[in-house]
This record gives sequence, C-alpha cells and structure tokens, in this order.
Amino acid sequence: MALPTSMVAHQPEDINYAYLLHLLSTPPCLPTSTTVRNHLLAAVTSRTDLFSASLDSLSVIDDPWKDFTTRYQPGAQLVVIGSPPVGVLKSGRGGSSSSSANNGHQAGIWGLGILVSSKFRDEADPTTCLRRPNMSIWLSTEMACSARGEDDPTTRGMVHFLFSQWLPVAYKRFIEAQRDHFALDASEVEREHLREVDIIIQAMDELQVDVLADEVCQARRDEDSLRGPSSNRPWIEWRSGAYDAFVLDPPPIVCPATPEEEAKQAGQRWQLERITTQTAKAVAEANKIPFPVSHTLRKPHLSLLARDATGPVGAAGAQKGSEEDVYPIEQAKGSLAGWVYTHEDMSLASLHVALPYRRRVEPADSTASSAAPPPAPLSLGRLLVTLLSPRIGLAQRRALTACGVDVAAIEAEATQGEGTWCPWPVTAHVDASDQGAVRFYEKLGCTRMAKHVWLGLKAPLRGAGDQASSRTG
Repeated sequence: MALPTSMVAHQPEDINYAYLLHLLSTPPCLPTSTTVRNHLLAAVTSRTDLFSASLDSLSVIDDPWKDFTTRYQPGAQLVVIGSPPVGVLKSGRGGSSSSSANNGHQAGIWGLGILVSSKFRDEADPTTCLRRPNMSIWLSTEMACSARGEDDPTTRGMVHFLFSQWLPVAYKRFIEAQRDHFALDASEVEREHLREVDIIIQAMDELQVDVLADEVCQARRDEDSLRGPSSNRPWIEWRSGAYDAFVLDPPPIVCPATPEEEAKQAGQRWQLERITTQTAKAVAEANKIPFPVSHTLRKPHLSLLARDATGPVGAAGAQKGSEEDVYPIEQAKGSLAGWVYTHEDMSLASLHVALPYRRRVEPADSTASSAAPPPAPLSLGRLLVTLLSPRIGLAQRRALTACGVDVAAIEAEATQGEGTWCPWPVTAHVDASDQGAVRFYEKLGCTRMAKHVWLGLKAPLRGAGDQASSRTG
C-alpha cells in the first residue's frame, strides 16, 4: 500500500519546528503527543544548566533541529507526513508548489517519525552508535484514554510508508551521518550496515502495532522470502506487553523546590541528592529492564535519590569508604533507600524504593507537640515523585522556550475554555501486569492516557534504495 497521493512526506528543512512543537503541546494532539514531543526537546532538557538561568534570560536556539542533530544526536532523522495543520510547513516549502499543502487541512490526518541513536558512543567499540537505534512515531489518529484510534486506509497507508519506505532510507542517512560525525572506518561502517539491525520502536499505539503486524504478514505473503538478500522490509522480532501511560493529575506547579525546601519535606529521615556516577550503577542494576549506566546518567539534574539518614550505623547496608554504592540488604545509615529519574521523553524512569524500605510506616516525630495532629505515614515513593515532578514540568517549559515556542500563549490557552489542561505533563509508563505499580500510580492521582507497546524490529536494510527519495527528499 503506497502513501496516498494527496499526502506528502516533509523533511526538517521544510518544517516550522517551533510551530510543530506548539501544536504537539496543545489539544487535540496532547496528551498522546507528549512522548514524541519530548523526544524533540531532548537536546535542551539534557542540558545540566537548564535550571541555572532564569526563564526570561534563557536564549532561544536559532535552529533547534540543527542543534539537536549536531550537538546531541548526530544523524537523527525526522519526517512529517500527511496533511499537517496550517503553519507546520515553512512558507513556500514542502511537497506542494501551491498553498494547498497547508491550507484547509486543519482536520487532516498527519503524523511524524523520528529515528535517533539509542545510546551514546561506546569508546571501546566505536560502531555501537550504529546499532539499536530508537524510532518514535505519532499519528493524529491516536486517541487518549486507552481508546483505539480509527483504523482507516489513510492510517494504514502512513504506517506502511513509515516502515517500508521511509525507515530504510532514514537509516541509511543515519549511518552516513554517524560515520562522518565520529570519523568511523568505512569498512567497519559497511560491516555494521550489512547486519540485521535491531530497531526499537518506542511507545507505539496498539492500533499501529496491529496495522504494522498486518503489513508484515502481507509482505511475507507477497515475497518469496522476507529475509532474502533483496528485501528491505523490517519484520517484528519481539513485542512487549501492554504498558499503561499515566499522567499525573493534578499536574505539578512548575516551581521546583529549592534544596532547602526539599530537605524540609524529606524531614530527618531522608537525605536527598541527585544520581551521580557513585550511585548510577546500583540504580541501573536494580531496574528489571537492563538500561546502560550511561542512560541513567543522561539527565542527572532530573533525578532524585534518597539516602537513609537515621538508620543504624555500621549495619550491613552501609557504604563506608566505597567508591560505588550497592543495593542495600537492610536499613542502614547512608544506604540507598529510593530513587527516580527521567527517560529521554521526560517520563518517570525506574521509580524504585529499595526492599528494606518498602511498606514501612515511619514513627511520628517525638519532638512534635502533642496537641498537633500526627504526621501522615511517609511514603518515600510519593515523596520522590512529588519533589521531582515540578522540575520535569519546568524542564519541558524551558525547553519549549529555548526552541522558540511562545509558552505564555500556550499557558493562556490552557487556562481558558471549558476545560483546563497541562502543556508539560508528568507521565509514566507502567507495565500493566505489575498491579502493585499500577495501584501506586492510581493512588497518586494519575489518570490513564493511553496504552503503549514497545517493538523490536529486525531490519536488513541492505542497499536501501531511493524508492522513497522522490517522496521524502
């Protein structure tokens, strides 16, 4: 199935980046567009100086996509497909020589795809930057509140185009850009390019997964061998279970607590800090998904870790004189008690309370007045989310400002009309089969935004042709 002739694929040079981000930050795109929008903001939200300057003095980046692809994600690929709303395309640019490509399509079906490297380059193996790239897609047919989007020929056509035509060409361009940026040996690049590449598709809408599966089955029927030397089509290697995408409700006020305020909220029980190289290994190893340590340290300014401040001194969990912390086996002063950080899409990552500190009701403060009501039982997980959420919201707001988006206009729009909404929501992807985690987020006041699935595609991508060049160039 080809992309409908009324739709055109547009490259970054054709796109008004600031306006695209504006649209993805407002309904009806929001909230399902949160993941893909925050991937586009990652070059800014990763800056460790993000909170060091006032919002008013944060400089606007002249070309946010160029900054993204040169400073943060060399070789990253972006495409907008379908009939985007007016303003997404630059004047006089795009797939049509007339204004018809933009005008009159406010309600048209459209979407975008992004291909980025999954991790930073491993100095021990320079070609690691070529492997396991991540792809994110979003289509305007995605629906909130776990409802399935509309399965129609246009949706199927766009999914088919992204995976069968755009992806092979995008990956070839990605390889070439990585080779040039990292000055890789041509023979090593060629060897990696000829491998079957495991491409991770992030947070994919369940309908799109089903459509893609149908496409793969059809391709198997149409070709003698999908894995034959002439095939460019990817196929599904693995599929995760369903994940509930939660949104924190009510949304946080984008005014993070100061270190002094954080310490006051933590009380005497916890010592709060950011995740560092000393603690990153223990954090990464505790997660059931084996993220590399480098992933854990990508946004240290958007992390929070609690140490036991009052536990027994010298107990088995203590880390005296150690260069790296380890996972505690019992409560002890100085031990790691819990942590949370953020993924590339700014969703909460690896919210974890260490086993010795779970389901504990902390005693009331003995110094408190007997006339005062007793303090509520302390939930370390709730504390970590409550304190980190405003920083996540502010990071999104500042990143949008740096990319030239008028956040004041968005805020005004968000507070007017029949219902209010948050342009910089705090989200979490929770394994739907983990009932304990699901109940935690429900008790926290979160609402379900959607159901997502992660896919692993095996893609030969041998000799990716130019069959889509006339549509994507």
